[in-house]
Amino acid sequence: MPKWQNVRLSVMNTENKLQKRKASFAVLNSFGYFCYQKYQTKKSKYNIPMKLRTKSERDEILQSIFNLYPTKTIELDFETPFQLLAAVILSAQMTDKGVNKATKKLFEIVKTPADLLKFKPEKVEIILRGVNYYRVKTKHLFLTAEKLVHEHGGKIPHTLETIRTLP
Repeated sequence: MPKWQNVRLSVMNTENKLQKRKASFAVLNSFGYFCYQKYQTKKSKYNIPMKLRTKSERDEILQSIFNLYPTKTIELDFETPFQLLAAVILSAQMTDKGVNKATKKLFEIVKTPADLLKFKPEKVEIILRGVNYYRVKTKHLFLTAEKLVHEHGGKIPHTLETIRTLP
């Protein structure tokens, strides 16, 4: 039996057990996959799913986090919002130190999406050779820069739905 069929059967068996016991429920995580969480019992009040919150509740939660960790900052080096976006795109499967080392030279010449589009992808690939999967990530950087320049006037969108549409 192929491996994927074993996995599928395993998932189906898990779903049947959960339906029988009704001890867990499925929620959609941030990546669009279903994950199972424990059902809230009388003894434990912490096994509850995260509900969508209002803007004021989110602001209150964020403020309490900032109060708990006032000196915490992001490890990635950047000067402009586009540089931060580029660093985040490059940071997959990398440490922040590795990304900072690889982007130091790039960020000296690229400040905006329009600056990036002035270069050929091959030149940027040479600069980013220290990044894992640098060819694929360079391609995504250029696609993102093109979309930002042509659809958003070179600015980073402010809504999460719009940011998710970026390559």
